[in-house]
Amino acid sequence: MRHMRWTSGTLLLASTVSLAAGEKAKTDPKAIRAALAARPLAMYLFAGEAAGGFVDPGSGERSDSVRDIREHIEKCKVVWCKDKQPIIRLVDTREESDIAVEVMARGHSETGSERTTTIGNVSETTKDFIYVVTMKIGVGDYSAEVVGKSGRPGSMAHTWRDAAQDAELQIVGWIIANYARLEELRKH
Repeated sequence: MRHMRWTSGTLLLASTVSLAAGEKAKTDPKAIRAALAARPLAMYLFAGEAAGGFVDPGSGERSDSVRDIREHIEKCKVVWCKDKQPIIRLVDTREESDIAVEVMARGHSETGSERTTTIGNVSETTKDFIYVVTMKIGVGDYSAEVVGKSGRPGSMAHTWRDAAQDAELQIVGWIIANYARLEELRKH
């Protein structure tokens, strides 16, 4: 039977390798997604409200975007899952959340290009636009704005959901980039 003799050098090497693996896990997107799948982040998702308790024309649109994102999270669509395990757990209040995401606005943005459609002798020129969904990520006193945009300019295949999905990709990217700090602040 062969015995291994542990020396202080061997233990130091083993500790260094272990620490390096732990540090990589804090910055490697795949490792972070796996860690989040094992322990999902609590997220409060809500539509921003108009000031003074008024209902504004955009309130229904913001609620539609919240519904789209909620559906993506619940059905593990887009980027919200790792191996069919959710990386986000939706919660009902800001107090029980690790991160809050507010849908602030929905709108259109002109691209600067135009499209001309001709049917018979009639031509019509319209300005191209994309759909835009603006969201705010909040953790404690910190907040960052995310602007999701739909499709490519000139493409007919762009929708509000495309804009929301673009914002979702940015939010997950932000979560991965800030994972170490989020873990330090985690409530649950």
